[in-house]
Amino acid sequence: MAVTQRSINRLLKEFKEKQIIDLGHGKIQLLDHQALTSLLD
Repeated sequence: MAVTQRSINRLLKEFKEKQIIDLGHGKIQLLDHQALTSLLD
């Protein structure tokens, strides 16, 4: 399975909408570590 820029952007958008991360100034800030961990399990 290939990782494409589109798939990365889709995940970043989803995480931002769920307030798991914040994107700004070229940096990604993790807001909810537990939510991210539960999504990846």
